[in-house]
Amino acid sequence: MNLRFNDDEHEIVSRAAQLAGLTPASYAARVTVAVAKGELAPMPTGEADRIQAFRNADVSFNRAHSNLNQISRVLNQAALIATGEVLKVVLELRAEVSDAVKGVGSAAERVMLAGVEAVPKRRRR
Repeated sequence: MNLRFNDDEHEIVSRAAQLAGLTPASYAARVTVAVAKGELAPMPTGEADRIQAFRNADVSFNRAHSNLNQISRVLNQAALIATGEVLKVVLELRAEVSDAVKGVGSAAERVMLAGVEAVPKRRRR
């Protein structure tokens, strides 16, 4: 498989690869496979989309925080021993927090890459 980029696209991919400590070919391969697997969402195209990505992550954090407070309140009030049901809820919360952290990391990466696009472009020779 061969990928072709115009000068501007090549510069963007090269800068992003440099930030990731990879060659442009390795970076393009990793990102392509990650998107195909659904592990990475394509970068939002506009500022509004990038802001929405942060808002979505914030909502996830707030939900996880609320669940954690509810679990803490129940455990403190009843002095419960961690039963199977409590452990299940804690593990679900852990997964929710993990997803929220990934969302924030992804949003931050998108904003960082948007900054890469704003870097003045050099002409490839």
